[in-house]
Amino acid sequence: MYLYDQLTRFVNALPSGEPIAIYNRSGDVTLLLQNFTADHALLLAAIRRSIPQFRSANAPDESDYDTLQQMATYLSQVPGHKNLIWLSGGSNDLIYSDPSHAPNLPSRRPFYDLLESERIAVDPVDVRSLSVAYRSSLALQHMQMDEDAKATGGTPFYNNNGIATFVSHTVANDGS
Repeated sequence: MYLYDQLTRFVNALPSGEPIAIYNRSGDVTLLLQNFTADHALLLAAIRRSIPQFRSANAPDESDYDTLQQMATYLSQVPGHKNLIWLSGGSNDLIYSDPSHAPNLPSRRPFYDLLESERIAVDPVDVRSLSVAYRSSLALQHMQMDEDAKATGGTPFYNNNGIATFVSHTVANDGS
């Protein structure tokens, strides 16, 4: 519900005429909930349809990498520079039971090259807000967020409760 509140604040603070699109991952498919629009009522309706949402039974099998590739495909059809604000509760790719045996993930370099060619910057946002407990999987997730942002020209955002402020700042400064 915190994420719902933050996204509602963000949409309500958007300047008029600022087009935003809303996507949601459902299972292993990324769905367009609302195409680019500056209509706040349509954006808020899309958010209400997607949050809160319970994780599907096969959630550990869903790949963030696959979802980001789907987003790159969708956004490649939009001309100009794009910022993908990636709201996530943590990467399923980095959840594992034994911290001494991290998963062997494929290189993201080809994906980063695709994003660069399509002028898409990824701004990963950890919606779990401020974290006071240290866990090795959380540190790895934040490292992956840092890598995704650095490789694409985006900005990572985690360990902070100001999600709406960060998203508003990103939209205001990048204007795309």
